Amino acid sequence: MFLWAYSARLFYESKFFDIYFSALPLLYYLQLASYSLYAFLRLLGMQDARFLYVPNYMIEGLFLKFPMILADLGIFFLITKFTRNLLYGALFFLNPFIIYLSAVWGMYDSIMMLPLVYGLIHLSQNNERGAAIYFGLSGLAKLFGFIPFAMMLLYELCRRKWRPIVSQLAVLGLLAGVMFAPFASLNPQSLFVGLIFRVVGVGGVRFPVWNIAVLSGRVFFFGANVLVGFVVGAVLILSVIESRTSSGLFMPTLRWSLVAAALLNIFSQAQPQWMSWVIPLSILYGSVTRKEGLIFYSYFYGVAATVVTTLMIQGIGFLFIGFAPVLLPGLELFRDSIAVYATTVLSMQVVLLWRVSRPSSSFSLRDIFVVSLVCAASYLFFTLFQLGPQIISY
Repeated sequence: MFLWAYSARLFYESKFFDIYFSALPLLYYLQLASYSLYAFLRLLGMQDARFLYVPNYMIEGLFLKFPMILADLGIFFLITKFTRNLLYGALFFLNPFIIYLSAVWGMYDSIMMLPLVYGLIHLSQNNERGAAIYFGLSGLAKLFGFIPFAMMLLYELCRRKWRPIVSQLAVLGLLAGVMFAPFASLNPQSLFVGLIFRVVGVGGVRFPVWNIAVLSGRVFFFGANVLVGFVVGAVLILSVIESRTSSGLFMPTLRWSLVAAALLNIFSQAQPQWMSWVIPLSILYGSVTRKEGLIFYSYFYGVAATVVTTLMIQGIGFLFIGFAPVLLPGLELFRDSIAVYATTVLSMQVVLLWRVSRPSSSFSLRDIFVVSLVCAASYLFFTLFQLGPQIISY
């Protein structure tokens, strides 16, 4: 939140455009639009206050989070309209992890998911041009949106339909050109360092490892996680193979986008907020395939993601007083908590993929039991018995 506040203040107080904004530019533009009303109210004399050690002001934080909260609301309406079921929309909008990310933590994944969901709905109506536009917008918010976009391109490439390929690439180029136009004054090296390094994470940049698959540190090549390339490539190939025998692009794109989101949480240096990607996709896929168990599992998935992220990654104290003292010893920020977190997340993704692969079924308490058992067992072995280093080394 301090990064968002700094960039917005820089623009409205100093008249400088933050060319080194720490995310893709779409979020910056949305926050500048939302922040403009706050800046206007401050000019009129509105007072704001800080809460303990939180770096941004309280009302200021609300305006910075408005784009994320509105995106959540938009996804709620899209899911409700598409599924014609208010409960399914509510299972997304009232999911604690979605609330935690957007309204508490200030993360912007919902801004990526909104055009992604809308693009899938367009694809269900065989409107590939509209889907390409929204997938492009999704990718320009966060790179995961480019995965369904690439699925469409590969499908058209296999069918040798050059006109749709050129059209979709032209749309993407136009969107990217408009999005990056304010950065045109930068020299190429500054643009590459300021945007590509921090967004894509190549060139030796190492992010914190939250994942059991890369905790050993042996899957990196020149700073990049090589497993990500294999996962994305395999998903794209499998989606194209299925689309060649499918009556349309909607189901293969939806299914393999969901699988890609789950696999990236297993085999990449996945950030905690990445776990939210599967929630709207699971609800859409479950409603189309009549897998209600998957839909209800997505809600438990959100509950579990909120618990493990809060206890093992951030700490409850951070949420209440602005920094992370240990308030519940043994339950939060304990020894080898990252390994316990990563193992629990692995079990959550495996259960989800198992749900995706199964025929229609209802939700079972067995899913809760499996994830809880894995979390308890990993706590026992990694923390109490301190076997983490030996296991990872092996």
